[in-house]
Amino acid sequence: MDPYGFVNKYDPQFNGIGPKVYILPLPRSLEEEMKDTYTEIAAFKDTINRGLMFSALLKGFHLTSNHQLIEAEVALAAPAKLIEERKTLHDHGALYALYNLLANKALAAKELDSAARLLDSADRYSWLSNHTSDRLLIRSNKAAVLLMQDALEQASALENELIAYYSSQNDNNRKAEHLTREALISAHKQAYTLAENTIIRQVFPIYNKTKDKKGKIQAWITLANIYHLQNKHTEAQWFLLQAKTEATTLKSAELLAVINYLLGYSKSVQKNYAVAEKELSVALQLTEELQDNYLKIAIVEELGRTKVALGQYEEAKSLYTEYKKLRTALFR
Repeated sequence: MDPYGFVNKYDPQFNGIGPKVYILPLPRSLEEEMKDTYTEIAAFKDTINRGLMFSALLKGFHLTSNHQLIEAEVALAAPAKLIEERKTLHDHGALYALYNLLANKALAAKELDSAARLLDSADRYSWLSNHTSDRLLIRSNKAAVLLMQDALEQASALENELIAYYSSQNDNNRKAEHLTREALISAHKQAYTLAENTIIRQVFPIYNKTKDKKGKIQAWITLANIYHLQNKHTEAQWFLLQAKTEATTLKSAELLAVINYLLGYSKSVQKNYAVAEKELSVALQLTEELQDNYLKIAIVEELGRTKVALGQYEEAKSLYTEYKKLRTALFR
């Protein structure tokens, strides 16, 4: 009756209300607790991955050529008042810059729909000006926001418009940048072969010709993510290792953190936990100096999962504590 050996006082003659003996279950071991915990939070990984996309959108957001002047004005007056004043003056250049700046602030506040509406206004006024380069930057921002909104056809239409323009101007690096983004859109539409071929057959030759190492590394990373979407982790690793070699020569902590995370993730999926732990630990160390919390929570979650697989439960517990802090701060 007492499998745990805990009962030291027991009256066999007891005949009152309730069970004669009630044995509480043993408290969960740390191993059981960590296994259950990381199983429970697995469903949140999609939200974290979307957070990574959002972070990339913020980092890649383009400000217009006159943004510094507009920022100085916003610091002195309310944006709504500035908008009305500039409309009265028909100052289209200031208006598109102002709307674009407000869209950036809306994105920082995670107000995606508001940012999209502001960019529509920025785009409209940019067409009334003669500043082509700023108009293209605004439309690039629009395409990125449309991708976040899963408006894939609209995003693709904008990307192809930008690809055609930069092709006509022989601006190959810009063309390759937008071809890479179009490939990502194709992947989200599950047109994986088209996505892969766009990068391998069009983007890489451009970057090989222009010698743009950072652009090529970004393309390698995008291609690896496309393979991850298909659970083709060996293929992803092949390109990530090339990216890692190149990023090391550039001494780019930001790129290396992403690459090490993606390598660690793919190794973890393949249950090569020892290698995964090394890659993820390096990635985590790099993020400490970058202050990129979206990337950090992704690394912490995956590293904690790897620690559980390796039986390192105390370390997994410590990482889960950090995970909870980051999750509360980022996803309220």
